[in-house]
Amino acid sequence: MLKHPFANASARLVSWNLGPIELLGTDNTVAAAGVALGSSDVDWVHLVRMVVPLNDLNAAILIHPGGAIGHPLHPERDGQLKAWTAQEPVPFLWDNVAIDAAAVHRVVIAP
Repeated sequence: MLKHPFANASARLVSWNLGPIELLGTDNTVAAAGVALGSSDVDWVHLVRMVVPLNDLNAAILIHPGGAIGHPLHPERDGQLKAWTAQEPVPFLWDNVAIDAAAVHRVVIAP
């Protein structure tokens, strides 16, 4: 279980936790994860993984277990959790042509 930092504040916030998930790694590895002594619950993880090859920005990857939304009540709040857990890269595109070509949804904010 990947516990949200505020989940212990109230029983209503327990749904903010992500998982259960299986994590590999220790505090001495690239896939760092830490657990409390005598517990199997994950206390902390390195949340964001990012690699940006400066010679090809559109080859960059960025992954966050909370996904692009990040809001704990949004239905897609764990949109990148499976990829993050499996250490699969998620494209982090930089130019408009590449972004438009890969877009699945478009959000338009209007006054």
